[in-house]
Amino acid sequence: MSTTAIIKKAWEEPDFKQQLLDNPIQAIKQAFGIAMPAGSNLKVVEETATSHYLVIPPRPENALTAEENVRKYNWL
Repeated sequence: MSTTAIIKKAWEEPDFKQQLLDNPIQAIKQAFGIAMPAGSNLKVVEETATSHYLVIPPRPENALTAEENVRKYNWL
């Protein structure tokens, strides 16, 4: 499972896209069976030709490794 699959589904299915914008954790769980840990927060925003977003990641010493991220968020 990758974010590419989630984005592709949102492009192809307007209802899923709206669910993803309204309640991303529930939408991803229902569509892909991916459950995020309790207390997690996920914000989904839609970029446009004039709206752009900059995401500031956690400092490297606080970040999970790729393997830890996969285990924590059940991406496999």
